[in-house]
Amino acid sequence: MMIIESLEAKDNLAEILAVAGVTGIAIGPGDISMALGTSDWNDLRVIRILTEMADAAKSFPQSGLLRLALTPEETASQVASGVNMILLTHDVQIIRGMYADLFRATAERLPEPL
Repeated sequence: MMIIESLEAKDNLAEILAVAGVTGIAIGPGDISMALGTSDWNDLRVIRILTEMADAAKSFPQSGLLRLALTPEETASQVASGVNMILLTHDVQIIRGMYADLFRATAERLPEPL
């Protein structure tokens, strides 16, 4: 599996997938969005590039296509678009959830303010 994290790799995606031994690619919004100068994964430019890469990968049906999905809705959408491997979360989301749970549990155990 090759991780595609740059616009240069996006431009060379067909050549990458054609290399013997490459069994698939993983593409995600993080590094691509940074390359475009945004942190918004829903930026239309990010979505367009991720869609273009997924479409290019589909021309290599023997290859895996891994995408990140943060919600059940994203998972369903990714699978419907032809993705055949899903990464269900990432480290930032796990850490955010862990701290949210910790803060909520702590607040529930504190006495009411005077």
